[in-house]
Amino acid sequence: MVRARGYKNITYNEPIFAGHFSGEIPCCRGSFMIEALAQLAADDSGARRVFRVRLPYLAGIDQRKFRRPVVPGDRLDMVVTMLRISATSAG
Repeated sequence: MVRARGYKNITYNEPIFAGHFSGEIPCCRGSFMIEALAQLAADDSGARRVFRVRLPYLAGIDQRKFRRPVVPGDRLDMVVTMLRISATSAG
């Protein structure tokens, strides 16, 4: 089992906020947070040993909950755990 921890400081000048929120408080979309988790998992040094021979795919997310909006000025703390590697994965 490979586990990675990381964080992202969310700032107002992120490209994801450009032109999307006229008059509203910008908030980070769930798809951006899931992408950040996938990148964290793929970049983790322990996972890199595995990914030398196999191409990583995000196949699912268990027990996901977005408890509150993530807005500029917040710190997005992330924990990713790779539970298994499928024998049928590309590689």
